[in-house]
Amino acid sequence: MSGTETTAGQSAAWQEGEFFRDRLILVVDDEPFNVDLLRFELEDRGFQVVTAEDGVEALDLLKDGARPDLALLDVMMPRLDGFGLTREIRHLEGLEQLPIILLTAKSELEDKAEGFAARADDYVLKPFHIDDVVARVEVQLRIAGYLKRRRVQAEALSRIAMVGAAAHELAQPLAGASGYLQLLQAGLERQTLDPAAYAERLGRIHSCLVKTRDIATRLEQLERVALEDYPCGAQIISLQESARPETARDPDDPRLVLLAAEAGVGRDAALERDLVLHGAELVREETVAEHAAEVDLVLLSCLDRLDHVKPVLERLATLWDTPHLLSPPVLALLPGQSIGRATPGVELLRSSVDDVLQRPFRLEELLIRIRSRVRLQRLRLGDLRLQSLGAAQDIRRRALDGFVEKVDHCLASLARLEARPDGLADLLAEYACQLDGLTGTVRRLQARNIPGFPEPAQG
Repeated sequence: MSGTETTAGQSAAWQEGEFFRDRLILVVDDEPFNVDLLRFELEDRGFQVVTAEDGVEALDLLKDGARPDLALLDVMMPRLDGFGLTREIRHLEGLEQLPIILLTAKSELEDKAEGFAARADDYVLKPFHIDDVVARVEVQLRIAGYLKRRRVQAEALSRIAMVGAAAHELAQPLAGASGYLQLLQAGLERQTLDPAAYAERLGRIHSCLVKTRDIATRLEQLERVALEDYPCGAQIISLQESARPETARDPDDPRLVLLAAEAGVGRDAALERDLVLHGAELVREETVAEHAAEVDLVLLSCLDRLDHVKPVLERLATLWDTPHLLSPPVLALLPGQSIGRATPGVELLRSSVDDVLQRPFRLEELLIRIRSRVRLQRLRLGDLRLQSLGAAQDIRRRALDGFVEKVDHCLASLARLEARPDGLADLLAEYACQLDGLTGTVRRLQARNIPGFPEPAQG
């Protein structure tokens, strides 16, 4: 999962607070006491803090160039409340993915649903325990760091896959065109080239170039990045699959929810039945390998201690160990705790769990959390796919700029050869130079000789 994919050193750094040191937190609240409390507690833990008294002031700060790593927003504020501010932030360039946590005294389900609908990442109810707030801040910063690494990895992989696809697909028809041209030249030199063989080889060259142009055109028309595995361990873009748009999924419909539990822990049959009745498809841990790419959320039921959770997460982590798959969010269901103390979920939130919900809870609240987490995950996955597609298209622009026009020029030049004019040997040599220009582009692709071509990201 997002936490278990990190190195042991990174995990230790998170637990000691080093990973979060100097991260800038925006605190927005019209109550000075809350601002002072959060500023003191966050700065005491190594964060930097910038504050605003209401949503309008905060929005002005962001529009003027402030770039926090996370925002803590009160909901009930004059002029612009936390819901409205969240929606405004999501439309600011560069802040679409800013982690946002709402602080609210409004505990009604409709209010929680509105916060998630505005694309807040989490909420904390007032009065809050500062350890709960800090734990959820750390969770969102951890997720943001994980998503940033995934985007870098996915972009690098998509560029490499695009180079592989272009070189692999274009090389074969171009090699065919060059081969038939060499046969023409050899037959002409030996004076053994009859008209039928001449016309047949020109036709073969024409077919190879048409195939080359079609492939180059399809490379320009990718709608997504779908990869194809090769026995040598390489992955290249599958042109056929990438030309097909993906089927849109209902953002409020969790298709598959993985229910995981430690061995020997009883299943919550009533909960499973309720989830199925509300549209979720459930998959158990023992069969999840068949559905890893489709799992929308991991629900940890009947687990309440970190030593129970860790083995489950470690077993599941390897299923999403690829840059083009985001590990699904993890929601743990926990026993209740007395008011005024930090929840038992703090320890879990500081490990690999993305969200916790204490018992007893209403089914409606669990469904709100599940659906909001699934919606956010799909938005993040959509962002990842768009960045992957953009990276592939960037390589195509820089490596194949004008390639289709050059192929069309070669096809037009074939018409001059069909009549076997005088000076045919010179025309064939000139045509060979044109084909060499196309072949040179493919050779540069094979050698990754592209300006700014990145190496695969590490970690």
